[in-house]
Amino acid sequence: MDVKKVFLIIALNVWRWFTDPTGLLFIVVAPLVLTAIFGLAFGQSGAEAPIRDVPVLVVNQDRGAQVGNFGEQLASFFLEAPEGLAELIEAQRLASAEEARQRVRSGAAVAAIIIPETFSERLSAFNPTFGEQKIALELYTDAASPISAQIVSAIVRQFLNRLTNANIALSVAVGQNPLLLARAAEIAERVASAEPPIAFSITQGEQTRQTTFEPLQVFAPSMAVFFLGFAMAVGIVQIMQEKENGTLQRMLVTPTSRTTILAGMMGATYINGVLQLILLILATSLLGALMGMQSPVWGTDAVAIALIVLVVSAAFMGIGTLIVSLAKDRVQAQALSSAILVVLGTIGGSFFANESASAPLGPISYISPTYWGSNAFTQLSGGTFPALHLVVLIGFALVTFGIGLQRFTQRVEV
Repeated sequence: MDVKKVFLIIALNVWRWFTDPTGLLFIVVAPLVLTAIFGLAFGQSGAEAPIRDVPVLVVNQDRGAQVGNFGEQLASFFLEAPEGLAELIEAQRLASAEEARQRVRSGAAVAAIIIPETFSERLSAFNPTFGEQKIALELYTDAASPISAQIVSAIVRQFLNRLTNANIALSVAVGQNPLLLARAAEIAERVASAEPPIAFSITQGEQTRQTTFEPLQVFAPSMAVFFLGFAMAVGIVQIMQEKENGTLQRMLVTPTSRTTILAGMMGATYINGVLQLILLILATSLLGALMGMQSPVWGTDAVAIALIVLVVSAAFMGIGTLIVSLAKDRVQAQALSSAILVVLGTIGGSFFANESASAPLGPISYISPTYWGSNAFTQLSGGTFPALHLVVLIGFALVTFGIGLQRFTQRVEV
């Protein structure tokens, strides 16, 4: 075998492959576009921003009662919020309940707290009907901000529980000892001025490990490996097409051995696959940065990434050779490779948003090199070296290429 001629054939075929606009569209643009679509469809990358400065409107229509104005206490709690809560809530007082509801509907505020006229009267422990009728209060929230609205609701409920419990205790105390009635105003004042039993603390923790699901870290390897299989199969089919066109026969007439020619053509197919993966890794890494991802799409271990690229390409080189060797002619080889690779891609999880990176269809996924290839990249991006995956992929490469090459060379004999 003439090594120099092998490299010349590889260089010629690689140049022809990557100067073909149709080939570039299929091997680079298509997987990149699909990766971006899936990544955007299944979630936004990057860490979520902390919730703060939630806009809240307060409308106090409470007339008050003999023990004070509980509505004003609630309003003041939001408008003059204690430390911690002041960073979370940004409250504004309004006079009109309808205006407050309108602002919430328009998205200008997350919630409106509307305190009715009889709020203090019904909540007062000295009301003869205290405990017999519900205390009404309207919390008008924006359905588009459920989490922030729940936070506001929880704060309101906590404050109301405090007021209710205090008035229940006062009502029971007066019932047991009527002499306390003379000190009702003093007791009510102490209850009103007591420090709220609600403490807020906002702490920015230091990130020690990745906990956010990054769709691009799953779909970028999945799409890259899925299309790699097609690229390898197309490269092998191309050799059959050379025979049908008579080009292979003309090459064999020259003083070049058949082994040299096949080694050059298959070597070009392998190099094309490696270059395709490298281009997609670079392109999706840039895409991840543009999408605001906090961690690299493919990880930071360049040596491990390069090793996986070489092994995955070898495995799919073998798979492509084996698939094409089963066909009787070029047309059947194209149809067979498309069908088998789509099935392998499906059971391998190429189209699933799998946050845990586990086998998407259970043990059946283990027969797909697509699963082992894409999952190897995903594990590496999460900080785990995929030793088992590399062993399995090397096994795929040796077995499938060994069997496929023997059968394929028989197909292209001239």
